[in-house]
Amino acid sequence: SHLHQTGLRCYAYRMPSGMVFTTSALLERFRKEIEGIKDKIFAINNRHKPTANPKINVKGVLYGNVHLSIGKVTEEFIEPQKMTKSIIENTVNGGLRFLNMSSLFAKASDMEKAVIMHLVREPQQAAYAAPQSPIN
Repeated sequence: SHLHQTGLRCYAYRMPSGMVFTTSALLERFRKEIEGIKDKIFAINNRHKPTANPKINVKGVLYGNVHLSIGKVTEEFIEPQKMTKSIIENTVNGGLRFLNMSSLFAKASDMEKAVIMHLVREPQQAAYAAPQSPIN
């Protein structure tokens, strides 16, 4: 048999339920469990909630030693920063985008679209504009 040709030994394991499994049967069972777990992880990672609004409003101070994750971006703030800003993901240049404070009901996606439309309409002005700073 294949097991004897390759020098592999076949072991049998007794489960607490009394069932007996061979090594290959256990490996196959584990492979199926791993695939099931991978499917669950994939479903969690691709879950989209239509009511989600990936935006943070800071009114006062963004404290130091904070990791801020929005969308696919994570940034660390070491020092506290005084600000009154709405923070969204910068889909153009990466990182975070600091905008004037907006209502909690304002959608981050609409805010980002408005910034992009402004950049498209006024590219010369955008090229010379100073980068947005989180500090007021």
